[in-house]
Amino acid sequence: MFRTVPSFAVILLAVIISIPSHADTGRTFDVPQLITLALKRSELLTAHEKLVEASHLAKDQSTAWQNPAISFSAGNKSTTGKKGISYEAGITQPFYFPGKQKLAGDIAGVHEKLAGLSMAEARLFVRYSIIRLSYQHAIADELSRHLEERVKRFRTIKQYLASRPFPSPKKRMEKHIVEMKLNLLAKNLNEVRAGKDSIWAKLNLFLGMQEPVTVRVPWFKKGQVLNPKDILAKIESSNIDIQKQILVLERTKTETSLARFLAYPDFSFSILYREDRVPDVERFIGAGLSFNLPLWNRFTSGIKSMEATVESEKAMTSLVRREAEQSLMTTFIEYEISRKNLDILPLSMLDEIHTRLADADDSFNRGFIDLLTYGEVETQAFDTHLAVLGTQYEFVDKYAALLILQGSEDFVFPPQAAKNQ
Repeated sequence: MFRTVPSFAVILLAVIISIPSHADTGRTFDVPQLITLALKRSELLTAHEKLVEASHLAKDQSTAWQNPAISFSAGNKSTTGKKGISYEAGITQPFYFPGKQKLAGDIAGVHEKLAGLSMAEARLFVRYSIIRLSYQHAIADELSRHLEERVKRFRTIKQYLASRPFPSPKKRMEKHIVEMKLNLLAKNLNEVRAGKDSIWAKLNLFLGMQEPVTVRVPWFKKGQVLNPKDILAKIESSNIDIQKQILVLERTKTETSLARFLAYPDFSFSILYREDRVPDVERFIGAGLSFNLPLWNRFTSGIKSMEATVESEKAMTSLVRREAEQSLMTTFIEYEISRKNLDILPLSMLDEIHTRLADADDSFNRGFIDLLTYGEVETQAFDTHLAVLGTQYEFVDKYAALLILQGSEDFVFPPQAAKNQ
């Protein structure tokens, strides 16, 4: 294998030193700041807030009394050749059959609770979308910096090799290897940069910023050891899908109770006043009650239909619970794997990678290793870099999934370390 002149080490070292470090550019936000900003600006949450407000008003409306009806009429009246004026006035107040109004209010109250749960679900969606996208963005940023470093390394090697004669086929092949490697690295770098821009576009959908910002995330050294029994208990009480289905069952039962009342008619109470002046004054004051007779339609089939719906919702409630339990088992297994992988692929390995690359640079410069070995070290460095950062995201993703199952916003971030600055 060819040897390099000492000046090559100076050139390569200068290139590495010139590579930008992890310094932030422009405005810098950590993840909690982005979450706070997104929760304030999210149109999704604004829409759900209005739905909660609408359902609250609808609940008030559902228990409102019906408006009374007022009637008035007047005209001429003649009796045995005598003429006079006759007029009458009345007021009718309709009433719901006792119990209907309360049941309607209860149904509307369930709708209000469902709207509140949907808003809580939307908050979880926004919160954990920000967390996941923030880590994706930070990982893409870290990978792009690593790839920029590799591209600069191989460009320097290419420039050096281009200045050397290649009298043998081996030397020419080494030159071709560097050129192909550089093209592949440039392709990977473009893909990572494009991915980072795409992630930012998704992230900015929640933030509404004018320009990209630097996203700072805290990396995990250890994962929290969790007890699946405690999580299951929290899921039973706080899982949003389960709570929604319980409310749907409650609403269906209440609607069935209301359906049973539909066979009983609403009624109206009326008061009437009539006065005839023909020519003597005659007055009449009376009251009346009117209602429909439930002879032909007692809503029997409607009641049976609602009872069948109740049984359907009971089965659905059992299914939703079992689905939540199954999701817990699957997600917890994945969480445990990702938590253990944090020990296998700790973030400190990134420092080791840079140390090994520096050693490879020196060994390559001194002719102790050939180009193929040097390229293999570079490839393994990138694969390790990708695996370490991928482990971080997998843990964040599974940790978030467990909290979503519990309907919890208590994502615990590790303290910011110097690595994140």
